[in-house]
Amino acid sequence: MQGSVTAMSASEQTAVLLARRALALVDDAGQGDSTFAIHLSHALDSVGGHGGTQSEAANAWSVDGSITVEQARHQLRNMLTIVSALVNQSLDGDELTIVSAREAASRIAMLTRISDLLLQPQTQLNDLHTLVTLALTEGGTGRIRISGPAFPVAPNNAASLALALHELEVHALRCGALSTRNGYVEVSWTITSPDESYLSLQWAERNGPATAPLDDAFGRRLLTTATPRRLRGEASLDELPTGLVWSLHAPVTALRC
Repeated sequence: MQGSVTAMSASEQTAVLLARRALALVDDAGQGDSTFAIHLSHALDSVGGHGGTQSEAANAWSVDGSITVEQARHQLRNMLTIVSALVNQSLDGDELTIVSAREAASRIAMLTRISDLLLQPQTQLNDLHTLVTLALTEGGTGRIRISGPAFPVAPNNAASLALALHELEVHALRCGALSTRNGYVEVSWTITSPDESYLSLQWAERNGPATAPLDDAFGRRLLTTATPRRLRGEASLDELPTGLVWSLHAPVTALRC
């Protein structure tokens, strides 16, 4: 019931983590893509006038035992909307700056789509296919072909995997397979034998141009280090003549808990 106070569920805790992750993106990006860092930093500095600083927001949402579902949903959506709007307002006439700021906003928009699912009452993210589709703007167009067995993903790991897939799509749209008329992407996963203890997921671009290097330090670090570390697995990133191929191999227990 709206306004009631209950112990935070896994999904509600994930909403808090999603908001904090959006606010912390600048810290990660600051080690690599300076343009992204600068504009998201300006946005986050301005959040103080719209409900608190990054530190205050984290303290307000510290897990002390209870929070209303409506409060979580309302504050998360407001925070992500404000940051996205302020990033867009920071655009100037420089083309590279515009591209970087738009990509920052698209990351936040993707987090909003995932949080919408996680914050729905009684919703459980039981299907990896649903997560992949939500993470990708081209997921329902046929240009990204998604296949794999039903597989549940724990809410606290959904954002990590979704953000990695989103980074791959941004690169494919900008200069990879999705930037050409006949290019497409295959996203597939299998549960490995004999004991079905590992998930193997692959993003493979097809019919694309000769792959441009992934020169976004934030994206490369996210794909090769941060995501596999979060999921206690391993990842590889291969730049092939037909497009980028990213492979993730992670224990099932890490994704389900």
